[in-house]
Amino acid sequence: MVQAMKKMNIKEHINMTIILLWIMGFVCSCSGDSVFIDEGGNTDGDKKIFLSMLLNPNEDTKEKSVGNIDDSDFESQIYRLDVLIFKSTGEYEAGKVDGHDSVPRKIINGNEYQTIDEIKGISLTAGKRDIYVIANAPDGYFASVKNITQFLQKYENLNTQGLFPHPGTVIPNPGDNPPIGGINPSDLKTNLTMCHCEKNVNFKNTEEQHYLGYTSNNGRPGDVASDYGHALFGINPFVLERLVARVAIQKIEFDLAPAIEFEKDYPTNNYTYHIDSVFMMNVKTASWFSSESANVLSGKFGHGCNTGYQFLCDPTLLNNLNPASELTSYLTEPIFTQKYDITSDVTANDTPLWYYVFENDESTLYPTYFVIGVRYNFESTKDAGVIKTVKCYYPVIVNAPAPGKTTHDYIKRNYQYGIKATIRGLGTVYGNNATLLKSAQSPNMAIEIDETIGRNLFPWEGNTYK
Repeated sequence: MVQAMKKMNIKEHINMTIILLWIMGFVCSCSGDSVFIDEGGNTDGDKKIFLSMLLNPNEDTKEKSVGNIDDSDFESQIYRLDVLIFKSTGEYEAGKVDGHDSVPRKIINGNEYQTIDEIKGISLTAGKRDIYVIANAPDGYFASVKNITQFLQKYENLNTQGLFPHPGTVIPNPGDNPPIGGINPSDLKTNLTMCHCEKNVNFKNTEEQHYLGYTSNNGRPGDVASDYGHALFGINPFVLERLVARVAIQKIEFDLAPAIEFEKDYPTNNYTYHIDSVFMMNVKTASWFSSESANVLSGKFGHGCNTGYQFLCDPTLLNNLNPASELTSYLTEPIFTQKYDITSDVTANDTPLWYYVFENDESTLYPTYFVIGVRYNFESTKDAGVIKTVKCYYPVIVNAPAPGKTTHDYIKRNYQYGIKATIRGLGTVYGNNATLLKSAQSPNMAIEIDETIGRNLFPWEGNTYK
C-alpha cells in the first residue's frame, strides 16, 4: 500500500514537471514572437517603430523667385502630404507597403490652405525600406495602394495633374481644368506636385524613433534630446522637388537684312513678317518618380504643331525627332505679332509663351526643341512683283550641350529655362524653295539664342516669367 502511494506521488511529480515544462515552453514561444535582432537591423517579428520627417527645412534660405510676391509665397509650399514606405528589394515581401501616412489639406482663416513642413509618428517595421514622399497630390489618391507596382502606376497618372485651386476670394471657372502643361493655366491654380525618395534606408529595431530631414539638434526635432532615437542621415535635409521644368520664351525680335533672297538669286527688299506660332517638340509627357530612382516610367513624347512637326521630321532637316511622338495640344500657342517681349512692361504681349515639360531622360537621342514659326510676305523680283508667302521654322534645342553652361545638358525637373531669340535670317522655309536648316546649333546661324538656366529665375506659376 505504501509502495503504491509512493509510485502515485512519483507519477504526480513527473506529470507536474511535464506540465510546468510545457507551460514554460509556451511562454517562451510567445515571447519569442516579439523581436529577433541581428546586426543588419532586420526583424523576424513585427515590432512597430516610428519615423518623423522635416521637409524642405532650408526653403527659407533659398533664392526666391522674383515677381508677384504672393505667387512666390504659394508656389513652393506643401498643402497636402503623402508618405509611403515599401519593403526594399531583397527583403521578405519586397515591394509591399510597410508604412503609409498622410496629412490632408486644411483650410484656415476661411480661404487659406494650411502649410505643412513636418510629419511625425509614421509607423513601420525594421529592415531595409524605400521611402517615397509626394506633396500636393489629390486627397486620398494613394489610399488604395498595397505595393510599389500599384504606387508607380498611380503616380504615373499624376503626369496630367498637379494644379489646385488657389486660395483667395477669386471665383474659379468650373470648366477651367487645364493639364499640368497648359499653355494658359488659370491664375486660380497653384501647387505643382513635388516629390523625393530614398531607397534602401536601414531601420533598426534597437531604436523606436527614427528621424529624417532635421538639420539641427544633431538631426532630431528640437523637442527631444540630441541623442534620442536614430537620425537616419544625420543633419542632411530632405528636400522635395517639382516634377516639371518650366520653359519660357521671354523675347523674340528680328534683325533682318534690308534685302533677303526668298527666291535664290532674286533678292527683294519689299517684305513683311510676323510670328504665327510657337511650339515644342520631343517633350516627355510623363515623368518618373525621382531622377535617382531605378523605377523609370515609360513616358511618351509629344509635340505641339502637327504641321510643323511633320515638315521638320524630314531626315534632311531634323533626324532626331521621335517618330512615335503624339500631338499634344498644350505644347503649342498660336500668336500673331512682329515681336515678342515679356521682359518689358511697355511692350509685353498678352499671349503667354511658356510651357511645363517633364524631364527628358532620352535627350541624347531626342533633345527637346522649341520652334518659332514665322510667315514672310514678299514682293517677288523673279515674277514681276507678284506677292508671295513663305513659312519658316526656327527649331532650337533647349539647353543644348555647350561649354560653361549648367551641369546638365537636357530638360531637368525643377529647373527653369528662360529663352530670348533674335532672328537674323531665313530658317527652314516651308515651301518649294526650302533652304538648309539654320538654327542655334548651325555654323551659319539664322537665329541667335540667349538662354538663362536656374531653379528660381521667375515664379513657377502664373504669367510672370521675367
